[in-house]
Amino acid sequence: MCYTKSLKAVAFNQRIIRINIDRIICPDYIEDKLASKHAVTVRETIQVLRSQPRIRFAEKGNLPGDDVYAAFGQTQSGRYLAVFFVYKRETATAIIAHARDMSLKERKQYAENNISSVSKASTLEDIGEFWDKHDFTDFDDAAAPDIEFTISSTVVIEPEIYSAVIKQAERRGVSVETLINLWLQEKLMQLSQTAKASV
Repeated sequence: MCYTKSLKAVAFNQRIIRINIDRIICPDYIEDKLASKHAVTVRETIQVLRSQPRIRFAEKGNLPGDDVYAAFGQTQSGRYLAVFFVYKRETATAIIAHARDMSLKERKQYAENNISSVSKASTLEDIGEFWDKHDFTDFDDAAAPDIEFTISSTVVIEPEIYSAVIKQAERRGVSVETLINLWLQEKLMQLSQTAKASV
């Protein structure tokens, strides 16, 4: 399974390293292993990587530049997972290698490093509970600027299709993103012309 998404991964403990993840890939055999051994789905690993997890360097990879990292975070259902992935710097790709429930020690350390600054909470429920009982204006910093967010749309692409697209992009000498956008534009134009012709 391949998941395309632009992410910024952050390694904590004062020594901050920022890496961009443009793609998340989970080989089929890893997906099967995660499901059978730990009852973890690929969707859950993606949710963890999208949740601004705590990321730590784990070990040097078997190839130069392909290091292994451990991401500690929560799924949308609140499950605490440790996700291990190989980060390929040349393609900004994270390849899922393993995922499991956090150990008690890992979960404790994760909670200690993931407490909100005002509500002192480590879960969405506790954050919500705090702000349900407090007025925001009592804590607001008037000097702080408003924040503008840009939210990207994402599309899940089947691995077989994605592999075929990569080959086609390489033959044409363009990026995968460029080729997909060109194809979508062509398809939309065809549909528009067909719709006009049928009127």
